[in-house]
Amino acid sequence: MNIADRVKAYLTNGEDQPYCDDCLAEELKLKRRQQAQRVTMAIAGTGQFFRSDGPCFKCGKEKLVIRFSK
Repeated sequence: MNIADRVKAYLTNGEDQPYCDDCLAEELKLKRRQQAQRVTMAIAGTGQFFRSDGPCFKCGKEKLVIRFSK
């Protein structure tokens, strides 16, 4: 499973919970935050993935986050 598929699966399983790129990278054990950022930028606004400013579900910090919503 590639990084994009892992990010999508993680967000889909955490339905409607917003995550920042830092927490996604940590949760998926990626080497760099930029790996998560590259995917979240690409999928934002496509289908059911939405990117906006707000609190991250995991760390609670106000950041740019992405979430999946049905």
